[in-house]
Amino acid sequence: MPTCNGPGVGGWMLEVRAANSTAATLANGRGVLLRRAEREEPAFGGLAIGEPGRPREHFDDQVSHRGCPIRDRETEPARSPHRAVVHTLQRSNRRDTGLYVKLPRSLSNARHSARRQMRVYPRIAMEYDDELRWLLTLPDFERTGEFAGRPDVATMRALLAALGDPHLSPGRARGRPTVHVAGSKGKGSTAVMAAAMLDAAGVRTGCYVSPHLHRYTERIRIGGTPVEPETFASAMATVRAAMEAVAPRFASPRAESQRHGQEGRRFLAFDALTAAAFVVFRGGGVDAQVVEVGLGGLLDSTNVFDATDVVVLTPISLEHTAILGTTIAEIAAQKAGIITPGATVVVAPQRESALDVFRATAAERGASIIEVAAACQMTRTKASADGQEFRIRTPRATYEARLPLAGRHQLDNAATAIVACEELVAEGDGIELTPAHVRAGLASVVWPCRLEVLKRAPLVIVDGAHNGDSAKRMAAALPDFFGASRATLIFGTLAGKDVEAIAAAVAPIAESVHLPFWPHARAADPRELADAFRPHGAPVTVWGDVAAAVDASIASAGGRGTVLAFGSLAFAAAVRECILGIESDMIRLTIQRPAGDRPGASQAE
Repeated sequence: MPTCNGPGVGGWMLEVRAANSTAATLANGRGVLLRRAEREEPAFGGLAIGEPGRPREHFDDQVSHRGCPIRDRETEPARSPHRAVVHTLQRSNRRDTGLYVKLPRSLSNARHSARRQMRVYPRIAMEYDDELRWLLTLPDFERTGEFAGRPDVATMRALLAALGDPHLSPGRARGRPTVHVAGSKGKGSTAVMAAAMLDAAGVRTGCYVSPHLHRYTERIRIGGTPVEPETFASAMATVRAAMEAVAPRFASPRAESQRHGQEGRRFLAFDALTAAAFVVFRGGGVDAQVVEVGLGGLLDSTNVFDATDVVVLTPISLEHTAILGTTIAEIAAQKAGIITPGATVVVAPQRESALDVFRATAAERGASIIEVAAACQMTRTKASADGQEFRIRTPRATYEARLPLAGRHQLDNAATAIVACEELVAEGDGIELTPAHVRAGLASVVWPCRLEVLKRAPLVIVDGAHNGDSAKRMAAALPDFFGASRATLIFGTLAGKDVEAIAAAVAPIAESVHLPFWPHARAADPRELADAFRPHGAPVTVWGDVAAAVDASIASAGGRGTVLAFGSLAFAAAVRECILGIESDMIRLTIQRPAGDRPGASQAE
């Protein structure tokens, strides 16, 4: 029986003992045959890669591959006491999978809890996982980098039509009251703040954001709470059926699709997720919705509204330049694609080159524009690691509030969200927004991986700063909010980012830099990232997994130091899973046996 060792999710290493002659392949598709097992039947015991305190020579039979490299050090450091490790292999399915996983105790407890829930609700758990497995068969830029360009959103509109246009409200000319949010930075934060204030005002609000950190259900929220797996699965099953019905129109090279140049087009995972969100909102009876754009704006799956109450445009920076354009103006033009005729456009503080594009597009489409930087006056009155307090005067009112998020940029996001809610209320529909609603809503915001404190001694912070601009803001927040001038850094990002700009931005605060391999199809090779950080002088170490980098960083920081883990949100989530022992959807699906081939819809762009 072959044995396959490979990376897990969130930094945990998995040891898979396959019960047949083919080595098991992990979710990222990079499992590799390492050695023959001595016994035919799976057995407990043995070492996973990265056993603390064992010399590297013990693992001479490893095959080094991306995500499971040989480390730079002869002996791995002992685990720091912040995280207990259980030295047994756990079986994920006692009947027939032959799959064993070495887990930290915190994750072990999470799995036992999940199993208890699955015993009570086995059908729900199975349906949720079935729908996720189907979703993973669709092209997904977030997860794999597979990008499929499209000339329009005809496929998405056809899918929504087949579902009965769940993004609209019958009987209202402009559809369901909607705040549509696009931008490069802060769009998720702005969206959840706006939704929180509307919820506090008694408006049943649906909020659709992306990406998720640990579970797909995080993307779809009603009343500030992620939907239940059963609700998610039911909506996705409905979308799946509609997609299967619609797909032949775009897959066929003949007849109607050929005349319109639509043959061979596929549905995307983000199409399915967006449609599912609208189905959930319709079924949940929401009164308003806040919708965050996924990528760009003009050709995004969310850009399906002929009329929108409020369009929000958060700060623009260089991102996805191979897709959206190589200048701020070009990227801004893509974002401005969501501006609809007659909408109110709320623009966060911006570069002038982006503002010029937004002003021109709004004028062309007869939309009114409010520039937050010019229209509002804000004063911060208090700041700490737990958040900040401020006073703001908008064109309509004056508010005092507390925001439980660190970073001066979050005040810009809060101001933008407040103005967006004011303008939505101005549209009528019986919605009222008072200073008390604003205060209660902002105080209730929970938004992980945004300068989030995970541990106090040493201070461990995790943040999703993934470009030069956001890294500068993060570095400025360290002394401003946390009283620290230097930090031990843990960094990971997706391929294609401007790592040189990020490295330069954090150089003034870097005590040392730790760069782990981590299990994501788009993860940048940390050995290449090291080349960008080394010229700035701080010691740089490349690690084989997230857990090792976390352990070394915490040990290096000591009881009074600061550890700052940052990078792409997927990486920040992996660090969070490692430290808090969170079982993500991908961890669970990885350690379960796939339930056979499942037919999927013809797929889309």
